[in-house]
Amino acid sequence: MIEDLFMDYETFWSQEYTLRKMTPIEYVYDPRFEVLGCGFKRRGEKSIYVEAPEMPAYMESIDWSKTNAISHNTLFDALVTAVHYKKVAAHYGDTISMARNWIVHSTGRVSLDACVKFYGESPKMNTVTKTCGLTWADIIQLPELRRELQVYGADDTDKCAFLYDQFLREGFPVKELDIIDMVVKMAVDPKFELDINVVAEHYSQVLAEKQALLDRVGLDNRDNLMSDAPFAAMLLFAGLTEVPEKISVKTGKKSFAFAKTDKAFQALLEHENPDIQALVAARLGVKSTMEQTRSERFLRIGAVAPMFPVPLKYSGAHTHRFSGDWSLNLQNLKRGGKLRKGMKAPKGKVVISVDASQIEARLNACLSGEDELVEAFRRGEDVYASFAGQIYHKTINKRDHPNERFVGKTGILSLGYSSSAIVFQNMVRNQSRDQSQGKNIIDMPLIDAQAIVDLYRATYPNIKLNWDHAGRIVMPQLAGLMGLHDGGMWGPLEIHKFAIRLPNGNWLRYRDLCQIWDEETNRQKWMFYRGQIPTYLYGAKLVENVIQALAFVHIMEVAHRVYVMTNGLLRPAHQVHDELIYVEDEKLAPQIEELVRTEMSRPPVWMPDAPLAAEGGWGPTYGDTK
Repeated sequence: MIEDLFMDYETFWSQEYTLRKMTPIEYVYDPRFEVLGCGFKRRGEKSIYVEAPEMPAYMESIDWSKTNAISHNTLFDALVTAVHYKKVAAHYGDTISMARNWIVHSTGRVSLDACVKFYGESPKMNTVTKTCGLTWADIIQLPELRRELQVYGADDTDKCAFLYDQFLREGFPVKELDIIDMVVKMAVDPKFELDINVVAEHYSQVLAEKQALLDRVGLDNRDNLMSDAPFAAMLLFAGLTEVPEKISVKTGKKSFAFAKTDKAFQALLEHENPDIQALVAARLGVKSTMEQTRSERFLRIGAVAPMFPVPLKYSGAHTHRFSGDWSLNLQNLKRGGKLRKGMKAPKGKVVISVDASQIEARLNACLSGEDELVEAFRRGEDVYASFAGQIYHKTINKRDHPNERFVGKTGILSLGYSSSAIVFQNMVRNQSRDQSQGKNIIDMPLIDAQAIVDLYRATYPNIKLNWDHAGRIVMPQLAGLMGLHDGGMWGPLEIHKFAIRLPNGNWLRYRDLCQIWDEETNRQKWMFYRGQIPTYLYGAKLVENVIQALAFVHIMEVAHRVYVMTNGLLRPAHQVHDELIYVEDEKLAPQIEELVRTEMSRPPVWMPDAPLAAEGGWGPTYGDTK
C-alpha cells in the first residue's frame, strides 16, 4: 500500500548561492549545500519538522518503496532526497504541477503563497527571508529564529497537503498523478549520461560562430550591438533608409523594433544590402544567447552530476503540453544538433525514440470531418506528395522531387490552422533552411504562397468550415452567450462556460472569454485571460489549441499504457511534443520500439476512427535515433 508523505525542505541559501542564479541540480551538488531541516506530514497525523542532525536517521526510517512523496516543487525536494539521502520514492506527487494544470489560469502564478491565498487560506510565512546566509551552525545560535523555522517548515507542509487534497476534491484527474510522477522521475532518477566532449565541442563552435558574426561587421566587442541607439546609427550608416520602430507595451512610447519577434526587424535579414544583412544577423546572434547559455549549463551539470537530468514542467503550456525547466528547455533541442548527441545512453543501453506521424494533421482531419484526407492517411498514402502534385500539376515522389514534396509537407502540416500567405512563405523558407542546414533554401514568391494557401482551403473545405464552426458556434458557447453553460459536444470535447473538457479529464481554460472592440482593426475580437495576461482568440486558433491538446492526451495515454503493461518497467526518459524517448537495454530495443510504436498507432477510444501512425528508431545517443 502506497502511503502519502508530504515534505518541504529548508536549506541554506545566500544572495549569491540561490536558486534564482543556479539550476536546482547545480545548487544541490554545490559544496555549500546544507539541509537545515524538513517538514513532514503523514495522513491522519500532525505535521512535524525534523532538524538537520536528525534527518539521516529519520530518512532511514521511511519505507520509500511504499511512499508517495509529495511537495510543492517536487523537482527540487525529490532531487535533494535522491542526491543527499540516496532515496527515491516509489511515486511522486507535486502540487506546483497540479496548480499549473488546475488554477494558474486564475492565479497567474503557482507559488505556494499564491495558491493558498487563492483558496482563502492564511498566507505563507516570511521566515525564509530571515535565514539568508545562515547555516545550521548559525541557526542553533538563534533560538527564536530556530523555533520560528520549525513552525514555518511544518506550516508549509500543511499548506502543501491542503492544496493536494483540495485539487483532488475539485476533480483533478487522478490518472494525471502518474504522469506527474513520470515527469519528476525524468529529473530525479535520470537515465541519460552526458558526453562532455561533444557538448564542449558544440560550445566552442557556438562561440566561434558568434565571433565570426562580429568580425563580419567589423566589431571587436558586443557593446554597439547590444545598445539600441548605436545599433540604429550603424544601420543608417550602412544604408538603411528607415529603422524599424514599434510602440512599447510597457511605456506606450515609440521604441526600436530590434527584438527577435519583431517581423520588420526579421525581414532585414533578407535586405538587398549585405552589410545590413550582416548587422542584423550579428545582432540576433549576439542577443539570442540561448544556445550559448544552455551549452554552459549542460557543461556545469555534467561536471557535478553522474547522470544527466531531464527537467520538464508538467502542464507548462496552455494546452497542457510539457515545457522546459531549469533554464535548459530540452523541448527544443535542434534536430541533428550536437546537444542531442551529447545526451547518450549508458553502456549496454540505447536511446529509443518513437514519434507520432503527422498526428496533428490526422486529428484535425478527423475533428473537421475531412473524410477524403482521413482516408488518404488511413491508406498510407503520401499526402505530402499528393498535395504537392496539386500544387505543381504533376506526379511528385520523395526521391525525385524533394523540394516540391517539402512544400507539400509544409502545407499539410501548417495550413490546417489558417496560416496566412506571408506566414506560409516564411515557414517554407525558414524550415527548408533549417532542414538543409542552409544549403537548400526554398524562396517562394508571395503570390505563389497565396495560391497554395487558397488551394489548401479549396482542397480541404471541411477544415476551413471547422475554423468557422469554432468561431461562430463554439466560442460563443464557451463565453456562455448561447444559453448553453455545460454539456455541448465538439467531437470528443465537452464545451462548458470558459472551459473545454478533454477526454482525459483535463480542461482547456478560457477564463472570462468575451468580445471586445479593437480600435486598430475597427472590429470585435475575442479575448480571454490567463492570470492577468489578456490573450486573443479566433476560430482557427481554438482549433489549434484543441488539436494540440488532443495530440498530447494521446501521447501521454500511450506512455501510461505502456508503463502499466510492463508493470512499471518502461517509463519515458524524456518527452518532446509528439515523441516518447526511452533509454533501455540494447538487446530489447527492437521489441520496445515495436511495442511503443504499435500503441502509438492505435486510435484512442475517444476518436476510434483516427488513422494514426508512428515511426521509431534507436541509437547510442538521442541525436542518433532519427
